[in-house]
Amino acid sequence: MQSLLTINNLCKNYRRSNSLFSSSLESAYKNINFSLQAGKTLSIIGESGSGKSTLVQTIAGLREQTTGNIYLNGKELTELTTQERCKSIRMLFHAPSNSLNPKATIGRILLAPLLLNSNLNAEQCDERIKKTLNLVGLLPDYLAFYPNMLSSIQQHQVALARAMVLEPDIIIADEILAGLDISLRFKIVNLLLKIQEKKA
Repeated sequence: MQSLLTINNLCKNYRRSNSLFSSSLESAYKNINFSLQAGKTLSIIGESGSGKSTLVQTIAGLREQTTGNIYLNGKELTELTTQERCKSIRMLFHAPSNSLNPKATIGRILLAPLLLNSNLNAEQCDERIKKTLNLVGLLPDYLAFYPNMLSSIQQHQVALARAMVLEPDIIIADEILAGLDISLRFKIVNLLLKIQEKKA
């Protein structure tokens, strides 16, 4: 059975300045190999500064690896268009309050990915947005709200809805539980597990 995501010998190097006239080559990560089956969850664990965020950002297309290959459903990601990559792999960032446009309503925030990466008409976009809101446990009433009108847990739900609205193959979460108290962490984890079960 073909893996959904395959990482082969992925490395990321960067040049670090030692002084005005000298520098050295450093590795953010090196020789990373793993595969992920559809419907499964993979956790990447490591110390602060070990390259976790750089790695997941590379997989999401926000950074470029130095060497190695990333395959989605057997196709190398470099062969995909930006639109195809955006539809296939979506990312949840560390702090939703910083990644949600404070001047845009929730409706506009969720509509933006559809306008940029799909051919849905206005009616289909509206239907997809409401369906996605329901998936993450929010009512359509929230479409008229602004991010600062929401609680921390609701901001996480909106960020998750934004990631899910394109119905991607993979969701990457970069330390989304950091800074949350234990009860909110359980709520987010349970929500993610429920969505994974529904989409399996």
